[in-house]
Amino acid sequence: MVAKFGVAYSALAGSFIEHLGAQLVTENNIDKLDTIIFTGGEDINPQIYGAKITHSSNLNIDRDKVEMDILLNAINLGKKIFGSCRGHQLINIANGGSLIQDIYFENYKKTHSKFHDLEFSEYVMTLPPSHFKKVVRPFKRLKSLYNNGVNSMHHQGITTIHLGDNLYPVATHKNIVEISMSLNGKIISTQFHPEWMSNKVEFFDFLKEWASE
Repeated sequence: MVAKFGVAYSALAGSFIEHLGAQLVTENNIDKLDTIIFTGGEDINPQIYGAKITHSSNLNIDRDKVEMDILLNAINLGKKIFGSCRGHQLINIANGGSLIQDIYFENYKKTHSKFHDLEFSEYVMTLPPSHFKKVVRPFKRLKSLYNNGVNSMHHQGITTIHLGDNLYPVATHKNIVEISMSLNGKIISTQFHPEWMSNKVEFFDFLKEWASE
């Protein structure tokens, strides 16, 4: 099966369109798509997760609503979902989580450089064999892709305390969740931008394989 990809919003979607043939999601085509992608961009309005605005800026309330509607619809339809940076954060909020509005201000950035390593959790490796294809195999692939480190271009983030229901912290850096996955294997998200890394071709190959399973 050749998976069909959609992007929820046009901002920072160029690489996904180029490498995956992704199309912009609409009410008319979402049923026909296999995997929905949520890209990076502006800060998310904290009011969405019940917080006051303290260190959030450059908000795009219209985008928040458009993407959240698409995301909740995609979850209800059982679509596979991938998000990077802002998309990673939006997915967390949709699953009941929240954000740190500025990791510089809250001191996480003391050791959060522009390129850093990841600490991978091995919990997923203890899951029963029935989880291998949908969870363990993508975990192993992600670990092989990013075992040497990732980029960092964000000022907001998620700690394990802020992580939403149904999401598992696959990899962290100084308690900031850098990769999360749902235990049903349908959601993967990254705080970093894999589409901008030197191994982006391998990343897009991984997305195609995962989306087709």
